[in-house]
Amino acid sequence: MSSPRAGHYTGGFQVATYFPSAVVTRLLSDTAGIKSAIDGMKALQVEHVFLEVHRGGHEAAEETLARARDAFRSAGFRVGAGLTTTWSEGFGAPALPQPEQEGLLFCYSHPQTAADISRMCELAARLFDELMLDDFFFTNCECDLCRVAKGDGPWWRAHNRILADFAAKAVLAPAHRVNPNCRVIVKYPQWYDRFQQFGYDAVAQTRQFDAVWVGTETRDPHQETFGPVQQGQSWSVYHYLADLGGERTLGGWFDPYACDVPSYVEQAYQTVLVGTREMLLFNYGCLQHEQYRPMAAAFVQELPRLRRWAASLRVAEPVGVACYKPPSSFPHGEYYVFDYLTMIGLPITMHTSFPSEARVAFVSGHALADRDTVGRLRKHVRAGGSVVASAEFVLGIGRHEAMELFGLEGRGSLAEEGPAQTTSIWVGGRRHTLGAPVEVAGLIRTAGAEVLASWGPDPRYAPYLTRKRHGRGSAMMMELWTQPLGGRTGVNMTRWVRFMDLPQEVLDTVRAAVTEPLGLRISAPGRVGLYCFEGGPLAVCNYRNEPASVEVSSAPGSVLGAIESLAAEPDSGIALERTGADVVHISLPARSRVLLQPSR
Repeated sequence: MSSPRAGHYTGGFQVATYFPSAVVTRLLSDTAGIKSAIDGMKALQVEHVFLEVHRGGHEAAEETLARARDAFRSAGFRVGAGLTTTWSEGFGAPALPQPEQEGLLFCYSHPQTAADISRMCELAARLFDELMLDDFFFTNCECDLCRVAKGDGPWWRAHNRILADFAAKAVLAPAHRVNPNCRVIVKYPQWYDRFQQFGYDAVAQTRQFDAVWVGTETRDPHQETFGPVQQGQSWSVYHYLADLGGERTLGGWFDPYACDVPSYVEQAYQTVLVGTREMLLFNYGCLQHEQYRPMAAAFVQELPRLRRWAASLRVAEPVGVACYKPPSSFPHGEYYVFDYLTMIGLPITMHTSFPSEARVAFVSGHALADRDTVGRLRKHVRAGGSVVASAEFVLGIGRHEAMELFGLEGRGSLAEEGPAQTTSIWVGGRRHTLGAPVEVAGLIRTAGAEVLASWGPDPRYAPYLTRKRHGRGSAMMMELWTQPLGGRTGVNMTRWVRFMDLPQEVLDTVRAAVTEPLGLRISAPGRVGLYCFEGGPLAVCNYRNEPASVEVSSAPGSVLGAIESLAAEPDSGIALERTGADVVHISLPARSRVLLQPSR
């Protein structure tokens, strides 16, 4: 697979925005509207704009698109086209049954869908040298036509195949036929753990499309509209797709929906942290509304600092716990578990092939999709590497392998019994009573492993965090149940995952074991993210609504390098306290962040 760092961390980014087709018609149909939009985009420091040709039954007039394109180009903007593949009466054929939660999806086996979308792609390519598909290019149609295309395999494989075939014949071919220079972009939503369920074949599509953009939208995790999407998801989804798309992974995209000002600004910083070349503010029309203007104003105010962060990340190489997610792998009961590793203060990287060179590799239930994973883990620990596995993975590999590698033994099936709950975690003989229950697999017992933390009524009841040494290597297990997502439509988490809020002593114990091979020790409460780059910088982001105290120490030979060489950015307003040559203490106000960078 391509390197997730290829072409990224170049030290700068451009700001882009997007006009949905109805906004094109409403705001750009006359000279005054176009001039107002030019002024508005310059105020947002936009350099790149996408004009949408069609969305949900509304088609922008060709003459309106052409006139706005020419005016924007004359004003110095790069201009491309957009297309949102949402069904409406008289345009394409609907998915059957139409999903309750997402709505407006197409049947991609129907010839009318192919004809209508091909016509829109031809229009876009005739007018522009770029065409971006917004993130509704998915389906769960089970109509008679799709059943024929499905054959004997599962629906998810059929949907992946149907969408890849449709993209080749009805999107890419007509656009390239009309304009061979037209770059066709697939823009992915942020819900990466459900891609394969709805036809997003990330392997096929990142190869067949000319470029890839990624939804880095995370919203306020406490709101109910989209569920508790955590801020760490931007990092996970972008690097997962960039590991497949490589240099063709060009941009991040976020919006103001279900956000407050702090969470909107956090999206911008997340988009800089992943190293994208562009960030797209969706969409220009809504950012002019009174409700969202404070977010746009806050973004503009942060832009000088965002650009300094980008400059400091030039040629930076993300390092940390290397998470293995095979493409199109199902997470079982651990949806979006990688996001939650970030949210408990573990620096991570994402990989779609096994990260054999990493000091620490993480495997979850996703890795069960690769039948060679156990063999790779054996080889990894024999070579002196360390492995961290979720309980779901340990339960899925078989009794002999679990005992050999992890010193653990399964005593049941999650599929049959489901998760348990606990209100007590034990560390070092001390009981931590939890304010709310935390879900655990509850089906593992020790068979030679060292128990670093346990759960239940007494410290010997059940392991929570374990380690088995293999010479210089080690194999650890941690309980990381998030939740399953069933049904035909759900894509986002539906409830808060409570292990983020475990007592700090418990989380510090977890981090001490997991990051020991990295040469790092991290002390922090939950919902503080650390983003580590080889030899520095180090970004620390407090996602809490209260202040956070963070301490980071770096041993000789650590992935981060010498802590004493790192200094806070001059405009951060955050002072560092050094309690030793290799220890730094950081006090972060609520919803704040700091970038520590090598002093020059």
